[in-house]
Amino acid sequence: MFSWTDKNSACKNTWTTLLALKQFDCLFADAGGKKMTDLAFWNKAASDEIRGINAQSLAIQMDNVLTKIRLAKYESGKNGGTAVSGIANILVGPNKTVTDLAAVIDENYLFRQENKTTKS
Repeated sequence: MFSWTDKNSACKNTWTTLLALKQFDCLFADAGGKKMTDLAFWNKAASDEIRGINAQSLAIQMDNVLTKIRLAKYESGKNGGTAVSGIANILVGPNKTVTDLAAVIDENYLFRQENKTTKS
């Protein structure tokens, strides 16, 4: 089971990316339990189709931050399409949490400060 912890690069990068994209403003310790409905992009009045488009847009922005600013690489067998799709699939789930989002990011990205032996 994936845990929200400051020892995991995916958790730290998920939190800072969501902060940078102004999706929320909360402490790291409080972020893991936030639901997708708590993020700024979530519009309760939007249709599922519009919410999906907005989630795809946010997923692309997150991928850009993670790969171009955080200099993450894709995990073996992953690419931009699979990563963006995985992120977007979490973003449209109203009961999914930021921890769930970090888990998908952990599956898709390898961060500079981690390697396979330190990954948790």
